[in-house]
Amino acid sequence: MSNSEERKRIDGEVVRILKKLQVAGMFPGGDGSEAKAAATTAKRDTGKFYLFSGFCLSFAQWVYEVMEPDPNFIAGSCLLFFTICFGLLAVLKGFSLGKQRKGIAIFVFVMLFVGIDLSWHHQIVDRANASRLKQEALDRKDTARHLKAEMDYQQDDDPMRSEFSYVNGGDSPIVVTDICALSKAFNAAEEIYLPGNLCMYSLGESHHIRDGGDGQTEPFLERLFSGIRFVCADVTVSMTYHLESQSTEESKKFRFVSRWYPHGIRWVQQDVESPQNFCQDKLFQKPFGNMIRNGKSTWGTPPIPGQTLTPDITVTLPESGNGAAWTCGANKYGPYSANDPTALQQSINNAETCRFRADKSVLIRVPLGHYSSNGLTLPQTAGDTSTKFIVIQYF
Repeated sequence: MSNSEERKRIDGEVVRILKKLQVAGMFPGGDGSEAKAAATTAKRDTGKFYLFSGFCLSFAQWVYEVMEPDPNFIAGSCLLFFTICFGLLAVLKGFSLGKQRKGIAIFVFVMLFVGIDLSWHHQIVDRANASRLKQEALDRKDTARHLKAEMDYQQDDDPMRSEFSYVNGGDSPIVVTDICALSKAFNAAEEIYLPGNLCMYSLGESHHIRDGGDGQTEPFLERLFSGIRFVCADVTVSMTYHLESQSTEESKKFRFVSRWYPHGIRWVQQDVESPQNFCQDKLFQKPFGNMIRNGKSTWGTPPIPGQTLTPDITVTLPESGNGAAWTCGANKYGPYSANDPTALQQSINNAETCRFRADKSVLIRVPLGHYSSNGLTLPQTAGDTSTKFIVIQYF
């Protein structure tokens, strides 16, 4: 055997002996402490990794909930699940736990996941409900704002035939459940006041009106005013309805006041909350406001719709200077001075003389803003049998 071969054999024997001595603990590291320390360090590093990953996922979940206006519950739950899992692995890998303690740790993290997930679920549901209620309120507000109405009246027709018509200008279909009318003021020819209230739908009756659709009632004033002819009417009409997709009941009111014109009336819409008495407002009721009866300034009966008043004589008082001279039979009257209240009263006295003596109807036209007076008198001639009329018209 050569020297080199002998040396290799001896080296191999030495290595085997040293390994046996190391295992026996006769050299440092023989008890395996370095290997155990390395394993413990690796375990702790793994735990730190899981813990750091859990924190990252938890932060990602928080950002998702805050930044996303309408977060998806399933996506959020998945993020939470992985956060809990990494947290649990960090505890199991980072600490030396017995079997019982591992079971407790698993139970705690499962309960933590269930509690947080349910809480987040309730938050999403509450947020969705709040958003839905807000949208429903906006839909109701939009519908009320675009719900328009008017009193439908044909010129020269009977005012009692007026109808209440409405248009749903909003984007949501509605269900009208009732329409009620309240007379705030009602002046008849005999100057009586009769408040009244009338609901037009029977119990359970309703009408579906699509968005952009319209509807109307039957003529109702005759029932509201018990058939009495009116000189002025101030009527509030209330619509009760709800959106087709909702059950919340809404109500909107409309106020209409009548004004007389030569060919009947017109209904003028006014503010529902206004305290103004339009039937007694002379400025509002011109030109048919200041009629005279029995020596008292009052609201006279306007022309009957459909009946044309054709005067025999028309007298137009001047806006400036003197003018408006006229004749009736053999008698001559005028001229009259502009802006003179006594001139207006004199023209009325002359018209009464003409009506009585010559049996003529007289129309006196008075410029607006002129001939202001604290009161006028329409003379009543004793023994008068004439059916002719005197009309004072402001223009």
